[in-house]
Amino acid sequence: MTKLPQTVNHWPDFDPHPLLGSPHLQTLWPSLFRRLPALARQRERFELADGDFIDLDWCLPQESNVLSPTCVLLHGLTGSSNSQYIVAMQARLRQLGWRSVAVNFRASSGVPNRLPQVYHAGHTDDIDALFAALNARFPGAPVVAVGYSLGGSMLANWLGKRDQDKRLVAAALVSVPFDLGQCSTRLDQGFSRLYRNHMLNALQTLFTGKLNYYRARGDQENQRRLERLAIMRAHKSFWTFDDQVMAPLHGFTSVHDYYHQCSAGRFLGNITTPTLLVQSLDDPFVPVSALPEPSALSPAIHALLQSKGGHLGFWGHRSLPQRGPLWLELTLGNWLQKIVAHQAVCS
Repeated sequence: MTKLPQTVNHWPDFDPHPLLGSPHLQTLWPSLFRRLPALARQRERFELADGDFIDLDWCLPQESNVLSPTCVLLHGLTGSSNSQYIVAMQARLRQLGWRSVAVNFRASSGVPNRLPQVYHAGHTDDIDALFAALNARFPGAPVVAVGYSLGGSMLANWLGKRDQDKRLVAAALVSVPFDLGQCSTRLDQGFSRLYRNHMLNALQTLFTGKLNYYRARGDQENQRRLERLAIMRAHKSFWTFDDQVMAPLHGFTSVHDYYHQCSAGRFLGNITTPTLLVQSLDDPFVPVSALPEPSALSPAIHALLQSKGGHLGFWGHRSLPQRGPLWLELTLGNWLQKIVAHQAVCS
């Protein structure tokens, strides 16, 4: 295996804003108060082999060519291409002169998808098709990907199980729930129940919208399929929601089967693509006990663990402008640039 360049060894550690030292403030503040730059984006409907689709939002730099790098951005559970961390990263990539494409997973773009299935932590078919299409669309140009939270779990699953053709030059995983069971239990505790309730309410709204979509279309088969699930129940834990909705909807026998098959920590030792792992030790979604041991990481993974940062937060020192890139975007951009440059020299 080609030795990885030491791209982030000398990058400064995350320095939280002095008023935002709490993991919950780190998690909530960016999504509630961050002022994001205005981006011109172009939407593409990407058709899938099973008859469904995902919507893509492209952000193009002022100057690019067919050999410019393309970065695929994968949002977290109940997120979308409009999530603050996605828009901020697209703005940073545009500054670097890169193309970026923000994926809206099934039913995440504001438009109901055609099939009952949506997406889950181990769903890799859609991104596999997208990576193949990008390699064909831009032959010879590097393709990289960044996965956030559940999108990071999905990407880690793909990297560990399906990247035989080396479709990606580099990857990054941010705030990933490596052990789904432990993370579901963590979300049932203390203040983290606020995030749990918000996501479960959003998922119920999503499935209610899908049910109404099938009713309006007179699609009784798919309507009945959703009605057999407990989508209208007021779930109070991801343990019951995933057991009664997500697992049966996506072909798993139970929540335990789903969590066992799709927890990303199982696949980290198989990853051969240069991958940056960014995780905070105070993440209110991911307990420290769910983080992988160093021995579980393949030599291709560079782990960048930070003592603070919350979940997808990393809101830094007051000197950073609110509209500019924060520590996370700067770090990810630094890693991706250096790996792409390194691979170009070695090829």
